[in-house]
Amino acid sequence: MRSGLDFFLNQYQQKLYDAAGSIAREESVARELADSLYRRSVWHAANVRRRRISKLASYTGRGSLEGWLRTVLAQGIHQSISNPASCW
Repeated sequence: MRSGLDFFLNQYQQKLYDAAGSIAREESVARELADSLYRRSVWHAANVRRRRISKLASYTGRGSLEGWLRTVLAQGIHQSISNPASCW
């Protein structure tokens, strides 16, 4: 039986690489950006009022998950450019 992470990676990993590649223009940088998205932003939860909340929990289904992931990716890239010390 496949895990949710396996499904996610099979379904969206290449799409994230492609989206990051259109921003970064360099494959190794694009892969790192995309990998960072699902490693740090989507799957890891942040503590909010002593509760662990994943960014993925903010996806409401209004539009495609692929579009939401591209938006989170773009926001993370923008944040890392404007504040390089931050970890998204």
